[in-house]
Amino acid sequence: MVTREITPITLDSELCSRCYICYSVCPFEAISLNQDKVPVIDMEKCMVCGICASVCPSGVITPYYYGYKTLIEELKAKKTPGTASLVVACRGSTTPDCQVLDVLAERNVERPALIRVPCVGRLPTEFYLTALSMGIKQIVAIQCNQDFCRFNKGSEMNHRRVAVLQSLLKSFGYGDDTVTIIERAKQIEYDTAKCVGCDKCVHICPYEAIEAQPLATPKINPEKCTGCGTCAVVCPHLALEIGGYECTHLAELIQSYGDRIKKTRAKPPAILVFCCQWADFTSLDRYRDGFIRPNIVLIEIPCFSKLDPINVFQAFYYGFDGVLAVACSDDDCKSKESRVTTEENMTVLMTGLKMMGLENRFKVHKTSPRNLGDFDEQVNSFSDTILTLAREQEAGHE
Repeated sequence: MVTREITPITLDSELCSRCYICYSVCPFEAISLNQDKVPVIDMEKCMVCGICASVCPSGVITPYYYGYKTLIEELKAKKTPGTASLVVACRGSTTPDCQVLDVLAERNVERPALIRVPCVGRLPTEFYLTALSMGIKQIVAIQCNQDFCRFNKGSEMNHRRVAVLQSLLKSFGYGDDTVTIIERAKQIEYDTAKCVGCDKCVHICPYEAIEAQPLATPKINPEKCTGCGTCAVVCPHLALEIGGYECTHLAELIQSYGDRIKKTRAKPPAILVFCCQWADFTSLDRYRDGFIRPNIVLIEIPCFSKLDPINVFQAFYYGFDGVLAVACSDDDCKSKESRVTTEENMTVLMTGLKMMGLENRFKVHKTSPRNLGDFDEQVNSFSDTILTLAREQEAGHE
């Protein structure tokens, strides 16, 4: 008998030691004390960052996603006889194809086992220690800059944890570089040579991170840029892009996936799913080759605001029968300020799709990592909808 998980993180109140550390560190005030002074998790506020589980000394908080045991199993699967390094990376500081190898090369990190998680702040000290006991000689944690942490305290928490760990390891004879941290922000990349000075990016940026300049191209303030990608969507000359999520790169992926589906003659309908990296966690890792099924493809995007209408039109052009966009709910969005421009983009997109008779073949579904199983249910439902539309269209032609 299979029991479906009903919550993505649980707290065993009977075994709780009442230390209240989880209560004090929760970045979203999702843990409160009941009338018996027992910590309880409010799932409406919880963002499933996992920080509370990583600091619980009694081990009574269990995350469904990326728990200690599953992380160790993943490390075992990825570790080869020649693997001496482990790289743990925040989803918010890396891309799906992990374009961080240049950064690692500078530190002489070769052929590492790479594990990508929503936030390295959720990794408990035991995980680092177990990795070292398995023969790992060097651990590098790639995390977001503290000012850009999507979980508020995640990067700060990992800094503290690693500092204590380094002190402990040093007493056992380990070197200072056994566990190190690299901070990087996934921000917009600006090619001024392509810029024509139209200043659309200046007016559209929800964080006022782009400033117009007299008789010159705009200037980007990295201290304000969150890497939401809104400016990249409106830039007519592709002068603004997020590395790993470039419009042309996504177009090449879409074409490649479309060609593969045609060659394999997969059973229709062909579905393309764009998924915000914060709307669902495990599905993005589960289908790393891009294919959910032979006829269903998954592409990660950094934020719903980076969903370019052009890429949606390209999906239909390259043979996909339907496009599903999985985004965060309004309350859970990690880039709330960009929602206004996102809605405007969707209005433009839907107008174009309606003109082409494709409005029923595109859908936006808002969800959260709290909603276990919701991603698969929506993919199944949307696939059934597109299949029904295809059958109705065939019947109308008879």
